[in-house]
Amino acid sequence: PWKRFFIFNALGAVAWVSAVTAAAYLLGPAIEPLLRKAGWILIAAVIAFAGIYWLRRRHVQQPQESKAA
Repeated sequence: PWKRFFIFNALGAVAWVSAVTAAAYLLGPAIEPLLRKAGWILIAAVIAFAGIYWLRRRHVQQPQESKAA
């Protein structure tokens, strides 16, 4: 039933928000340098995956273009 789902969904949201807020409050200054490093790692990973995707797509398209020529 949707009413039961809604209640448990709201309780779960409150639990997650409370946990994340408490962790941020308790870790405070220690989390900022970690997030900076994680941000740069995430940017590097996105660039690497985009490059791999582009190279694979280019490699797949080359044989098709050479057959057409």
